[in-house]
Amino acid sequence: MAKLGLAYPTDYLKSLITPSKTEAERRQEIYDKYGIANMETAAFQTPDKTFEDIYKQAYEQAGLGSLKTQIDAAQAELDKATADYNSGVEDINKNPWKSEAGRVGAVRRIYEAYNATATRLQAKVTTLQNQYDRGKTEAENVATRTLSELEKGTQLAKEKLDYLTKRAEADLESAQTLEEETAAKELYRYYPQYVANLAIKETPELKQLDTGEWVWIYKPSSKNPQGLVVKTGAQGKTTSEETYLSDTNYRELLLKGITKEVADAVMMSLKEGLTLEQIRQGLVQIYGENQGHLYLDTIIQYLQNETTNKNVFQLKTGG
Repeated sequence: MAKLGLAYPTDYLKSLITPSKTEAERRQEIYDKYGIANMETAAFQTPDKTFEDIYKQAYEQAGLGSLKTQIDAAQAELDKATADYNSGVEDINKNPWKSEAGRVGAVRRIYEAYNATATRLQAKVTTLQNQYDRGKTEAENVATRTLSELEKGTQLAKEKLDYLTKRAEADLESAQTLEEETAAKELYRYYPQYVANLAIKETPELKQLDTGEWVWIYKPSSKNPQGLVVKTGAQGKTTSEETYLSDTNYRELLLKGITKEVADAVMMSLKEGLTLEQIRQGLVQIYGENQGHLYLDTIIQYLQNETTNKNVFQLKTGG
């Protein structure tokens, strides 16, 4: 398009330095693509159940509550049998009418009855207690395993969240870099022609056809009574970039707030013989009055300080 002597309008050039989406909008779009919001919920949510909750559930499912009731009942029965035996022995020993032989025989008889009952009840208590202890151990193991799996799931979610976040940030940086590079190339390509054509009274209108192609539309004139449509060609075409300054110059200018794209645009305009006023107008149109003036003044001051031969740059100050 530069070969046709045309220049993009101000709005287009301004759009080159204005991101199509804000960083927040682009980040949200990329985060949604990776489902990061849901992963954050999974990584940092509070577990639904504690160790105690899981243990109680396993305890009840194993029927340990009922088993404990049976143990208590058997133990109570054993205690009563023991108390009854002790009371019977005491009554026999207190009876003054029993001979020693009679007393011994009576104690032996109630002991034999008690011993049979106590042996049966003690065996029952022991069996039930062993079952209960095994059940409690298993319930504890179930709670430990379940909680461990929940913790593993949370840790896995955190690791996945970290991985996806890094990928999303890399995508965001890549998208921003691509947009900046594309904008810089477009600005670098058309800026000089844009500045040179600021004084042209007849400014064609840039429109995008349904096909997506951009064209210049000139109003009817004596030369072209029907008007004129000029195709711009495919957008985004690149040209070989010429280096105008050294890497040191670019670094020093960057410290002063001047990017390489702005510096190259100004240097290319100088090389094509544009006046400082024309360049200033172009910068103002694109970056605004304050920023445009600051860019040009900073670059010119830098060149004057760095250039020992004043004839290297023929800086025109007129219109």
